[in-house]
Amino acid sequence: VVVTAEEKVDKEAVTAGLVEWYTPEQEVPDSKPAITGIKVVTQPTTLVYDEGDTFDPTGIVVKAVYGESGQESADVLTGMTYEPSGALSADDTTVKVKYGEFETTITITVRSTATSASVSNAEDFATALANASIVNITITGDFTVDNATITRNITIYGSLKVKAFTVNENATLTMADGRIVSDGDLTISGSGKIVATAYEATNVSARKDLSSIYAGGKLTIDGTTVKSNGIYTVGNIEIKGGADVTSYGKNVYVGGGDGANGIHSESGTVTVSGAETVLNVLYDDAVREKTPAAFQAATLAIDGATVNVASTDGSASWGYAVWSDGNFEMTVTNGAQVKFDVDASSSDSHWGSIVCSSDMSGISIKVSEGTSAGETTSFVVETSAANGFDINLVKEGQELVTVSYPGSESAEQQAA
Repeated sequence: VVVTAEEKVDKEAVTAGLVEWYTPEQEVPDSKPAITGIKVVTQPTTLVYDEGDTFDPTGIVVKAVYGESGQESADVLTGMTYEPSGALSADDTTVKVKYGEFETTITITVRSTATSASVSNAEDFATALANASIVNITITGDFTVDNATITRNITIYGSLKVKAFTVNENATLTMADGRIVSDGDLTISGSGKIVATAYEATNVSARKDLSSIYAGGKLTIDGTTVKSNGIYTVGNIEIKGGADVTSYGKNVYVGGGDGANGIHSESGTVTVSGAETVLNVLYDDAVREKTPAAFQAATLAIDGATVNVASTDGSASWGYAVWSDGNFEMTVTNGAQVKFDVDASSSDSHWGSIVCSSDMSGISIKVSEGTSAGETTSFVVETSAANGFDINLVKEGQELVTVSYPGSESAEQQAA
């Protein structure tokens, strides 16, 4: 960047050492800082391939890098070339991104056809399962099965309609762009892993369609590691057996109406139990418009488990930790560790950004040690507003509760 003494200059350019000063008497050369490299600032959409596929750069964003400071250009580069440009093999682990004399690399995965299969129907899926050498199966399209045991890594491009399934240890079910759906009860078990965080709701007319996991009856998660963009059920929700569940909140909502809650049970009871069971309900979006709640339920029972309501780094916050359409009852017992960390600065007129109910007099919170041996039961509330939580709602075990808000030091201070 070159400027005369009469011109204004961007402060960041000065800091980066990209400015040369010229007096009005000097001739200003027609030059720009030299490009010293290129940088991939957004990865391409597809990073996993099968042998024989060709690299797809869709979604990639590349910018120039200037000077020793490595400052990125504001403009996005076009006209890059990529190597290899032909069919990929299982030995290919990187792709070169070239722009003129400059290049960088991105990391990809290419699955061997000897150990991977792509199927589009139940018959081909059964054939792939029968082949013991196949460890990665890709299903291209929606898939329906009543019951299944997943013993391999399976990726589904579409939605899975199922009543019950088990994910075995070391196996992963990845929902590449769809949802897991059951018209009735849904049972998920096994010590494997489910990743259902790619689903993005668009043009939906019902709140139930906003979440990556939906059950038209009761949902049970027993021992499985699950990551999902929201969970919605008509029936109750039970999480147990050492399950490790994370439900992410996004700024999605029914047009002009309700936002997506993290955990939403129409019938109203959510139970999280077991010393090894963990439930994280995390808001994961820079924007929050419809004051969503981490939980929408009438009863929340946490027995010995760990429950954390918070936000991911750099995100906005849940509008509420809990929302209930009527009376609300919560129990925290038997060494359970519970933390609510939300931004209580909500535009909603209801009192209580931690627990909000249409009948505020019907809130009951019970925090007690219970009878099981283990860690001390704890209920920690962190909020940005002094009226975010009323310690007097706790029916017993107030000494087990910690409340933090601007200017507070302890739960006892707020109670006073």
